[in-house]
Amino acid sequence: MARIKIQKNLKSTEFIEILNKILMKNGKNKLAYRIIQKSLNIISDQTNEDALEVLEKAIRNTTPSVEIQTRRIGGAVYPIPVELNIHRGISRGVRWIVDSAKKRSGSGKTLDIQLSQEIIDASKKVGNAFRKKEEVHKIAEKNPRAQKRKKKKIEHYKNKTNSNNCFWYDFNQLEYRIDPLYYLNKKFILKQIIKLQKQNIKMVKLSEILVDGEVSGKSPHGGITRSSGRIPSITISNITKEGNICFDTDVNFVSEGFYENFQATKGKLQIGDILIVKDGATIGKTARITETYLESVFSEHIFRLRVFTHISPLYIHAFLQSELGQLQIKNLITGGAQGGITKGFSKNIYIPLINTHNQEKVAQYWQENILAMEKFKQQYNQKVEKLKNSIIEKIITVEEE
Repeated sequence: MARIKIQKNLKSTEFIEILNKILMKNGKNKLAYRIIQKSLNIISDQTNEDALEVLEKAIRNTTPSVEIQTRRIGGAVYPIPVELNIHRGISRGVRWIVDSAKKRSGSGKTLDIQLSQEIIDASKKVGNAFRKKEEVHKIAEKNPRAQKRKKKKIEHYKNKTNSNNCFWYDFNQLEYRIDPLYYLNKKFILKQIIKLQKQNIKMVKLSEILVDGEVSGKSPHGGITRSSGRIPSITISNITKEGNICFDTDVNFVSEGFYENFQATKGKLQIGDILIVKDGATIGKTARITETYLESVFSEHIFRLRVFTHISPLYIHAFLQSELGQLQIKNLITGGAQGGITKGFSKNIYIPLINTHNQEKVAQYWQENILAMEKFKQQYNQKVEKLKNSIIEKIITVEEE
């Protein structure tokens, strides 16, 4: 199994920085990072999962939403729960993990081993760090004033807004995203998935029906131009809203040499392949490869998806264009100035898997409606052009009157 390198993968992450600060003693920064690196490698070996994902799950499970402060009221001391902001909560959870790791029994075990075991336990909602968080929350829940305050707060927001459009998330349910639209989309996604499951429709991850995952396209060094060869390159602008490929305008070309090298890679196109835009302003747009576009390449801003032979590519293409498919894709967009979906996104996209016959029915329904809309669009464009061309004649007619 490949070893994790902190310098390349981890040093910029918030969790690692917090873990390092709490673990570090006497300014020995490199030693702290070395312990973290060894711990993550142990986690990766023992769980066969992404160590960073295990760490994130552990921190989420141990992050408290409140802390307990004592107050003297009428001569008696009472535990009073006080809400924590997210950064303080994360720091508290990480500190509990580190403290619990140092106190783990077992002579002869180094700190990296003990830390890895505590992180694995916390990710499974067991271990001392997780129990500490649960104890704090139990004390907070028993406090009658806190319960009354929370109930009053929820009622206040429900009265101020339409309760159908208002929903409540506890602090420990947050996924380190603060944009409300993410959680609103997530609520709709879960509702639709439950609706499908009630009809005994099996939901599978998109990654489970792909032949070789997401394959990214390529462009020649120096970029592509309109006159650099005779092989067309499919770019974002060539994928239409209707899910088709259009070379009517804005066509770029690559050389035959580049095309031959491209054909030797996983990027070689086949009939039924699905292209999906992975970054830019139109993330999530999809198109299906037909025989017309086999002798083409596609740019680095596009992923190619290829499904197994027992799955209808047009059915998957239609679902990804649906509201449920698009919202799942939009919720996976990350990044600042220019967002995008990353390699591995298909592990978080859920597809309703129906039998092959019904897949073909849905695919046919999609195809018939798209063709009808394209015909209407063509007629509309013709009428617009006719109207534009008639303006001068109308001006002359009006003047003659």
